[in-house]
Amino acid sequence: MNSQSEPQFLAGPLHPGPLHLGIVQPWDCDVMGHFTVRRYAAAFDDASYQLLFRLSGTSPVSQADGLGWADVRQVYEYHAEMLPGTMFSISGAPVRLGTKSIDVEYRMVRTQDGSAVATMRSTLVRLDLKAREGVAVEAAMRARIGQMIDASTSVTGGEGA
Repeated sequence: MNSQSEPQFLAGPLHPGPLHLGIVQPWDCDVMGHFTVRRYAAAFDDASYQLLFRLSGTSPVSQADGLGWADVRQVYEYHAEMLPGTMFSISGAPVRLGTKSIDVEYRMVRTQDGSAVATMRSTLVRLDLKAREGVAVEAAMRARIGQMIDASTSVTGGEGA
């Protein structure tokens, strides 16, 4: 997408707004009655697709160019319980850009009070879907990711979001 046809919500390096909105339903809970880890993983996965779209302006998996992304590392930290009826949102931003990979940090918060619920740090590798191996992140995407990292670092005064 070029900047003239780009939807307004994609304008600017930070692309403000949540990557995922959700509500904890009773069927999302484990036998102890709180949001189960399998649902946390699914919510963070949904958020990652949204972020990857924002990074490239196209689908994270492009059949046209034969490129996609592979998660190679994920680290979760759980900070608070979520019970049925809890609304939440997930935000995220890239914090490191390598030749073939990026590190992204995601933050899940309660909508009701903004308190931290969970975080996830993920390393993704740009993947050639036919060869099934890592390839260099394209120049245009590198520039966009770099802008997001710079903007995030300037807002937080540190390593990123």
